[in-house]
Amino acid sequence: MELEFLLLTTITIMAMGVGIVCVPVFVVNLVLLVNYRKSDGRRIGVNLAWLMILSGIKNRGHWPERVLKRVGYTRRMLIYSVLGVVISVTAGNYQQQRLDQVPTELNQQSSAQ
Repeated sequence: MELEFLLLTTITIMAMGVGIVCVPVFVVNLVLLVNYRKSDGRRIGVNLAWLMILSGIKNRGHWPERVLKRVGYTRRMLIYSVLGVVISVTAGNYQQQRLDQVPTELNQQSSAQ
C-alpha cells in the first residue's frame, strides 16, 4: 500500500513538472511562430499558426525549414503539456480514491474483531 502511494505521488509530481515546464516553452514557441515574417513581409498570424500546429502544414515546400521545425516543436510541447496535466489529474484522483477507501477498510476490520 505504501509503495502504491509512493508511485502515485511520484507519477503525479513528475507529470505536473512536465506540464509546468512545457507550458511556457509552448507559449514562447507559439509567439515566435505567430510573429514569423513571410517572404512578402506579413506575419504568419494567430489563425494560420494554430492551423499549422493542429492540422499540419500544407505545401511543405513553400515554408522554410525553420518554420517547419518550429511548428513541430510547438506541437510537441502542446502534447506534452496536455499529457502532463491529464496524467497528474488522473493519478491524483486515483490516489484520493484509494485514500478514501483506507478508513472504510479499517472500520470494517475493527468491527469484524
